[in-house]
Amino acid sequence: MKHLKKISKKIAILAIIGFISIPLLLTYLVTGLYDVFRQKSDQHFYIFKRYFYGNGGLTWIFSPVNLIIDIVSLPFINKQIYKLEDFPEKYRDEINEITLGCEPDKLIEKMRDQLANNERALLLYKWYGHNVGDGSGQPNFHKKFRYILTIGLSVFNANEKTKEHFGWLRAGVRVLYNIDPVIQDGAYIVVNGFRHDWKKDGRLFIFDDTLMHQSFNLTDMPRHCLFIDIVRPSYIPGVVTALVKSLGAISMAIPSVKRSSRWKVLS
Repeated sequence: MKHLKKISKKIAILAIIGFISIPLLLTYLVTGLYDVFRQKSDQHFYIFKRYFYGNGGLTWIFSPVNLIIDIVSLPFINKQIYKLEDFPEKYRDEINEITLGCEPDKLIEKMRDQLANNERALLLYKWYGHNVGDGSGQPNFHKKFRYILTIGLSVFNANEKTKEHFGWLRAGVRVLYNIDPVIQDGAYIVVNGFRHDWKKDGRLFIFDDTLMHQSFNLTDMPRHCLFIDIVRPSYIPGVVTALVKSLGAISMAIPSVKRSSRWKVLS
């Protein structure tokens, strides 16, 4: 019955969209299918189910916008999983300023008492181009960047993991940087079957977070990762950044992480 209600609700939404505009309905069907089949995975049916039936709803809502961003970002192809050297020098400089220029001890100390009653905690400094909080402890996180959109610290309690999920906006690329002084086996992220182990594969991992992904901390200690969204390389980064800031201003009131009771959001 639960599954029937869920399916009925999605069909009803599609019927309403079709009633309003058949071209709009076709647009969403095409861009949603594009989102599924663009992912470099041999599990397209499973991704299809997670995207349309699971928790890909917000990504689907923004799928026409994301397709437009893909087009205006050409000829810079979305590599889905990136290396630092894939970015222009000015982009690399901003990433290094945050990752190598942060003070891990201060960040970890600030979050030390936040996991007593929470599986995960999120400390935000910048959200889609807008500063959050007072920047205490890391004032450089509040400076004006040309390409960096979001800066935060994601902390997972011991033996904690997320569900498989999709990010919602492809205007940025997600940069994760593990700041733990000691990294244990069992802390990793999986993006469409590709596994990055923080201990074995390095502290830095960069990927398109609208791909289906899942984070794991199957260790006996908290895992701390800086997360950064940097605007997609393109010949018109200012246009993409302006779009992101506009959407960010709206989403600041109800960012997706705040709707999850498993996240404690701090600033």
